[in-house]
Amino acid sequence: MKIIIITVACVLSLPTLNAFATAQDDAFQKIAYDYIEQYLRTNPEDATELGDHRFDGQVTDYSPEARAKELATLKDVRDKLSAIDGSQLTSANNVDFRILKENIDYQIFRAEELKEPEWNPLVYMQSLANSLYLLVARDFASPEQRIPNLRQRMEGIPRVIAQAKANLQHPPRVHTETAVEQTQGAINLVREGLAPLLDRAPQMKRDLAPLQEKTAAALEDYKKWLQNDLLPRSNGNFRLGAEKFRKKLHFALASDLSMEEIMKRAQADLKQTQTAIYETALPFYKNSFPSRRRHCSGLREGRCWRSNRFRQIAQSRYHSRHAAGCNRNARIQTRRRYSILRFSRSARQNRKNIFRGCTDAERLVKRAERIVLSRIQQL
Repeated sequence: MKIIIITVACVLSLPTLNAFATAQDDAFQKIAYDYIEQYLRTNPEDATELGDHRFDGQVTDYSPEARAKELATLKDVRDKLSAIDGSQLTSANNVDFRILKENIDYQIFRAEELKEPEWNPLVYMQSLANSLYLLVARDFASPEQRIPNLRQRMEGIPRVIAQAKANLQHPPRVHTETAVEQTQGAINLVREGLAPLLDRAPQMKRDLAPLQEKTAAALEDYKKWLQNDLLPRSNGNFRLGAEKFRKKLHFALASDLSMEEIMKRAQADLKQTQTAIYETALPFYKNSFPSRRRHCSGLREGRCWRSNRFRQIAQSRYHSRHAAGCNRNARIQTRRRYSILRFSRSARQNRKNIFRGCTDAERLVKRAERIVLSRIQQL
């Protein structure tokens, strides 16, 4: 979606740059315009999200025939772009040319290699939920204009459900489990979440009520299918594999850096961030907990030189009292043993308190490390 937004912004700016345009510029602008029109027409939910409301009454066609046709169109656009000499374009068009070509290569990669509609049930939530939400949440037109489009999209939901059932085979289990939860959210949206829009047009709300219930029932049936049919066979692997991941990473970052180089840079950045967090947190910690005097060799080692001090004290007290008590009666020896045990328990507790004081700041660093690593893994 973000790539599409960038491309749309670039193409919309093209007509203003005609002062030194060449024949190559004119050819590129026509190809870019046709591609954007085709994309918005085949992805009406994205068009609505971008603010183009010409297709507000439509939902995406996920059938194999529609996806094959879209792939053929993408390849045709790529061939046309390949026939253009980018060096002959004006500077602005040259940049847009490279962005658009990268965008189309990514879309072809998704269609030919990722094939998400066959294994990712979350893909269909764009039509089952987001298509309706966009018409309700954004007050871009009057209810009288938006509700007819809302009706048309609700009427298209059973077709999307049928296509999802036909396409999905063995998705990863976590995807199916998430889709079940999101489908419940779509049901709640249809039954309750449309009220802010429908309440502003009471008569249209009454007319739409039967379709609302029919749509909710269709989503309920789809949820049961996800739980009872798809979930038991959701044994796919959500991991793309090294080769596909490298390609997707290239498109996602628009960079030729390898994942090894990215990881190396990320780890170096993580180390610098940990050091900065420690150096920033330590003065505040000392001011906030002046009674916890810590004698640590450093949080990175996580060791305190006084951590064994109380054990040594307990042992020396035990040996001295045991030697002195050898000539006394059993009662006195027993009392001394109880006294030593009490002291040992107190020493262990004091040691824990000191270690806890040493590791409070360390926990902050580890927590930051987990956050940074989670961001890296999301790549």
